[in-house]
Amino acid sequence: MKVIHNWIGVLSVVCILGVVSCNKNDNIELISPLYKDLNLSGRGNLEIPVLTDNWHIESVLYVPSNEVMLDKEGNPLILEGDGAIEAANGWLALKRSEDNKLIIALKENFDISNERKFAIYINSRSLK
Repeated sequence: MKVIHNWIGVLSVVCILGVVSCNKNDNIELISPLYKDLNLSGRGNLEIPVLTDNWHIESVLYVPSNEVMLDKEGNPLILEGDGAIEAANGWLALKRSEDNKLIIALKENFDISNERKFAIYINSRSLK
């Protein structure tokens, strides 16, 4: 039984996700308050409905070091329009679905002493 508990501990991933809605017009709510600060355990996908169809991922910040997260080409994780982006180390992928949801995909974290904490900054596009 102790071995099973140890494996559960090793296989668990703890991730604190802060989805921050940035908007110059504070009257527009981009993300429901239920999704603004999340604690996730394990791996898998999380779908977050975005309350407007006019949004993009402005940046993703790795909270422990306050560094902007990069993709595999060394560019900041930014997503304009439909599509997907993946962090350079592969443990985080973000996708904008056709039905206007932000999909967060996490891979297993085998280092339980290193919690993965990140913030996703979402902004609405300004209409010009």
